[in-house]
Amino acid sequence: MARGFKRLAITGTRWLIDSEVYPDALAALGLAYIRPTPEERDEINRIIMEELVCGVFKAEAVAHFQRVYARMKDAGCDAVVLGCTEIPLIMNDANSPLPTLASTRLLARAALRRAVARRLYGKPPLSSKHWSNMATRREVYSTQLKLQIH
Repeated sequence: MARGFKRLAITGTRWLIDSEVYPDALAALGLAYIRPTPEERDEINRIIMEELVCGVFKAEAVAHFQRVYARMKDAGCDAVVLGCTEIPLIMNDANSPLPTLASTRLLARAALRRAVARRLYGKPPLSSKHWSNMATRREVYSTQLKLQIH
């Protein structure tokens, strides 16, 4: 499905946002990105780790994400990566100022397509040792982004 996104907001835990996982995959696709400010990162990380993983869902948390996404939209983003399994518990297309790209859903689709393609071409499935290879993960992340962005 072609969606034509050009500049993505990236949200998730501090460890994901501070890493190069998504920036590397996006750069490989020629896409721009924006990360939350340090203050936004701290609050997003707190919400994820202290609320969402504990099953606590507050209107204030939704409002914070909405403010961050609105600022990123004003900065030129045309979609937001929900780069953590917990964010989709409170954020989605219905309450976000930007279209959402839920990483868990995208990764599952990309992995399924890759597995089916390997099966169709008579290749063995990937082992867990192979999957732990960062290059393989980057390839799958790039695949998931290609499927949703272009």
